[in-house]
Amino acid sequence: MQKGTLQDLLSIARKRVVVKVAELDGMEFTLRELSGTERDKFEAWTISEVDGKRTINTTYLRARLVALCMLDEGGARMVPDSEITTLSDGLSSSVLTTLFTAAQKLNGLDGAAVEDAAKNSESAATGASDSD
Repeated sequence: MQKGTLQDLLSIARKRVVVKVAELDGMEFTLRELSGTERDKFEAWTISEVDGKRTINTTYLRARLVALCMLDEGGARMVPDSEITTLSDGLSSSVLTTLFTAAQKLNGLDGAAVEDAAKNSESAATGASDSD
């Protein structure tokens, strides 16, 4: 069996999905799978610590994921971090949910995944490890 290289791994294209938004007469938007760094960033935004306890921060949760995944026509991120609040405040909840659900599915994220991330973050903070 041939051993793979880092270049082999980096050559794997991230998945994309096109989402039609009915409220905009079927206008299409492209969402892209997160990179490892973007996934870490999303998890860091989502997990917060209050009084020594880790909690899920749901404020702007949908907009944060959509902003990290949505691409413009040139293939660059459409929504910068600085515009996440604007995205969330400006979109109807139904449109944001349509985009969020597609991004969530594309990235294998669901409620359980977010909770698992919080647990993993807590384990890392206490020095626990799942592997040797």
